[in-house]
Amino acid sequence: MAEQQKQSKYAGVSKARAQRAANYFRSGGHLLLRIGKVEEGEDKNKIGLVAANGSVVFAYEDHDEVANKVGEEVSEVIKRSNVAFEGRLKALAMAVGNLTEADFDVQEYDGEIFDELMDQDVQPAAGVILEVRAVKVKKQSANNKTDDQLISSDFYTRVDFIRRVGFTEARGIMLAGGVDESDVERLIPGIAAEIVAEAAE
Repeated sequence: MAEQQKQSKYAGVSKARAQRAANYFRSGGHLLLRIGKVEEGEDKNKIGLVAANGSVVFAYEDHDEVANKVGEEVSEVIKRSNVAFEGRLKALAMAVGNLTEADFDVQEYDGEIFDELMDQDVQPAAGVILEVRAVKVKKQSANNKTDDQLISSDFYTRVDFIRRVGFTEARGIMLAGGVDESDVERLIPGIAAEIVAEAAE
């Protein structure tokens, strides 16, 4: 009897075009985000979602003062009802795992990477540092409006997952940006040990 191939509820996401965008950040942000946990859940309407919860550990010079502040806890919420769900989830996985498209071609089964990302016991994303940018974007429904007619609801915040940042680099960026060594250690607990482990890889 042939062995049944393992199935994942994330089958299909591997083939999606990664869309590095999502909502729920305040626009104008260019920051380093330390992931605390990636988990599944539902909103109040029982719509499935994936949430990447973390904290802002650094704001770049071009970071808008009205955007998320250093030390602030934030959640990146990706809803299954969104047409870009698969692409956004893939972009998150690519950033967290420092992956390329080729990595999705060598999965043991379609969706394996995402099952591992959501593993609540292992939590491979926990502690990972990501560079992200939150951009104010005009909705298509407002394209025919003049600037004088535009209101706040005509815009949404797009979050771009830029890349994974190593601990050594993150420390260097923060120190160069004027963050005290003690604050680096406070914002990224265990960073000294992470740098040692990173150097040994």
